[in-house]
Amino acid sequence: DLLTPQDDFESVSRILPYVALFNQNADVLLIGGRGVKNAQPRLACAGSYQAALTAPADPTTLVTNQGRFYTRCANFWSNAGVDVTSYNAANIAADVDAMRVALGYDSISLLGIDFGSHVGLEMLRRAADQEPPTIARAALALVHGPDQTMKLPNDIETQLLNLNDAVLADPSLSAVIPDFLDLVSRVLARLDSQPVTVSVTDPETNQVVPITVGAFDLQYVTSRALGTGLQRQLPARYYEMDQGDFSWLGKEALAWRSEIPRNVTPLVATCASGASATRRADVEAQAEFTLLQNAVNGVTFELCNTVGEPDLGDAFRTPVESSVPVLLISGSMDGLTPPSAAEEVLFGLSEGVHVVVEGATHDLFAEAMPKMTPLLLAFLAPPRASTAPAVDASNAVSDTVSSTQLSGLTQTSPLAALLATPISVPFDLEPVRIVPVEALTWRGQYFNNANLQGDPTLVRDDAAINFDWGEGSPSPEISADNFSVRWTTSRELPAGTYRFSVWVDDGARLFVDDVLVIDQWLEGPARNYVTDVNLVRGLHNIRLEYFETEGFALAQLGVSAVNAFPGWQAAYFNNAELQGEPMVVRNENDLNYIWGLQAPVVGVPSENFSARWTRNVSFEANAYRFSVEVAGGVRLWLDGQLLLDDWVSAPVRVRTVDTPLLTAGSHALRVEYNKSSGNGALRVRWAPLTTPVLVPPTAVVTGDTRLLTGQAGSYDGSNSTAAVGGQIVSYTWTFGDGASGVGPIVEHIFTGTGVYNVTLTVTDDKGQSRSSTLQTRVEDQARPPVQEPPVAVIVTSGSGLVGDIMLFDAGRSVASSPLVSFAWDFGDGSTANAVQINKTYSVAGIYNVLLTVTDDQGLSSRTNRLVQIFPAPTPVPTATPTALPTAPPLEPTPTWTPVPPVD
Repeated sequence: DLLTPQDDFESVSRILPYVALFNQNADVLLIGGRGVKNAQPRLACAGSYQAALTAPADPTTLVTNQGRFYTRCANFWSNAGVDVTSYNAANIAADVDAMRVALGYDSISLLGIDFGSHVGLEMLRRAADQEPPTIARAALALVHGPDQTMKLPNDIETQLLNLNDAVLADPSLSAVIPDFLDLVSRVLARLDSQPVTVSVTDPETNQVVPITVGAFDLQYVTSRALGTGLQRQLPARYYEMDQGDFSWLGKEALAWRSEIPRNVTPLVATCASGASATRRADVEAQAEFTLLQNAVNGVTFELCNTVGEPDLGDAFRTPVESSVPVLLISGSMDGLTPPSAAEEVLFGLSEGVHVVVEGATHDLFAEAMPKMTPLLLAFLAPPRASTAPAVDASNAVSDTVSSTQLSGLTQTSPLAALLATPISVPFDLEPVRIVPVEALTWRGQYFNNANLQGDPTLVRDDAAINFDWGEGSPSPEISADNFSVRWTTSRELPAGTYRFSVWVDDGARLFVDDVLVIDQWLEGPARNYVTDVNLVRGLHNIRLEYFETEGFALAQLGVSAVNAFPGWQAAYFNNAELQGEPMVVRNENDLNYIWGLQAPVVGVPSENFSARWTRNVSFEANAYRFSVEVAGGVRLWLDGQLLLDDWVSAPVRVRTVDTPLLTAGSHALRVEYNKSSGNGALRVRWAPLTTPVLVPPTAVVTGDTRLLTGQAGSYDGSNSTAAVGGQIVSYTWTFGDGASGVGPIVEHIFTGTGVYNVTLTVTDDKGQSRSSTLQTRVEDQARPPVQEPPVAVIVTSGSGLVGDIMLFDAGRSVASSPLVSFAWDFGDGSTANAVQINKTYSVAGIYNVLLTVTDDQGLSSRTNRLVQIFPAPTPVPTATPTALPTAPPLEPTPTWTPVPPVD
């Protein structure tokens, strides 16, 4: 029988399609939480909340305004005799169990989704000491653990990194967005220094309203999107914002600023479960080193005191321990309830299993419901009578399922097969589209002569230059023949190349910043003229002049950004550190420049400038030598990894660097340059080191890691792959006990105890081979209790300067078996394997440091830590002091620390 605790009845809509299926084998009862929807009393808040739109979101103001709103609401219900603080997960769990008793059920099964999973875990805790068991089994999706309702900034930052990887894996997107994290940082910095006002349509009133958006608006909207399917749009939306189009952010900011719940229960429940001092300290410590800070939690921490401080206490937040069969389900691209949250919960569930749906987000049920249906039905509502033989599913679990044993989940073979079958959904990113430039209103001056002479007869604003008058006139006061028009506009434009297309009958001429770019001031039939103009960032004046003599009259002007870069996408900055928005963006075919003492392009100074070039280049499988001739400073990146770092501006020299063996196909190149003074030059070339290299195949082994003597072990090498254009022709196995085998899938029985190296060697049709090894432990007694995986812990300072020696310590990692491997990935292409590592970074930035620890049972755990590296201070040369007048002290500049808005 199935009871489903839900946070509100909107969540029920996600599982209604299951209800008819469950009803075939179980009684189904859908339960909403206290105080929501039709529950009585429903803690609705009277009055209205008016969101401020004329200034960017300010956490301090949000706390004041929303705090006043919630205080008034909570006081109203308290005065009515309602204990507002009782509306929490613990009491909702008690309500569900009371319903079970009232309905006469000895035991129930649970399906908890989102906050319902949080309630379900509390029910498992309560049922731990009850005999007979009151919960038969539980499926919990989008898992909120006992101390996870307040989200960790590191989880959001990790999902931002996952999204960056998805951009890099998309050839069309990575061509225009070579570094998504840099793009996010750049747009945030722009809004932090200068908020933007945009006009959006209010869906409630259908009126166009202006809204001013700032960095905190974007941090919040991005943080929440990184949980849901909306993240598929983020790269394209950030690209548009980088080009100056903030209409999407205006719409999203209006929605979230106005979305304060008209019910106090969600705030009470969130504060009761998760707003502990320990969790707050963790959140604030992580927020200091993340791009999006603590925006994901809004200002919830600060609002908890407005509803009576409903904290349930630390005992509520301790890990849940249960022997009930539990199925946890996560989406691999969910930043709000990430797989790591479910893995944390899994430690206490001795009969738990975790399924990760690859490609799914927090919109898991919308994205993957058809694929999850067989698994949920088999787990929660199997046929009431079955004669299917029981089998041990413990060795059938694939990489998609956690390594927790399923000894208590001995199931019929259909469930075992379903648990062993990976579930995935597409994660396709929205492409970047070239959006036409929307010019401001044109001022049109109309003359009753063909030469723009004298005062205009008519002056008006035209929304666009898109006129086909035929044999008529623009207006009754203008003659149908022998007239002329001058249109003008001024527009702030981001740096880039813009395409101007003019259709005209009779003549026209186009000026951009008073420079004549199209000159067709002559009579003739309808015809089209197109020109591309590269513009620096800033205000630009556009003027179109037109005349008509007799016959048909036609005047049309289209303006669009040219975002295609067939060669190098070049971006030039008016500072030496690639900071802020570029002044010039254009396509360049080759990096071969000798600027000397001159500026590289118009609009950029001749000294103290920098530039970045990016492109994707197709390489044959080989290693390559890059040769860089430079006067100034240079950095070279390949596929996001720093190959050459010579960032000090200095006289001309030649630097070479060799790449590792590259796979055949497209690879991302990035060249960065700076010059402070003196001559400037840059030339970049590359060539293969040798003749093309044959790439060996990749051997992939999966199979049993623990067996009993006499028990058949199964090993699968069918996921091994050959290089592009090749195929694997043989699979050979050695089992470490003198025996061998052939074929992609084999079985083997070990007769003695010990740890055996099972090695697969694959050979392709070009004679290239590669091996991979899996260890199997064979025991001679009944299978011991399952060892818990280790817990990786990173201890480091979290920030430092370029050139500093930083200590990374894994010594506080916890394990029940000896740790045999400490694998580090420092985010800059370097790796190591040791308990303690001294590391030096050569380039400033934010690095995602990964640590994977593995014990002698083959169990492993991974954690990450974001480390911010700041530029080293520039040495100041000592000079003889010169007496100068003493200036008055500067007034201190006030600082603003963002505190996010309510969820």
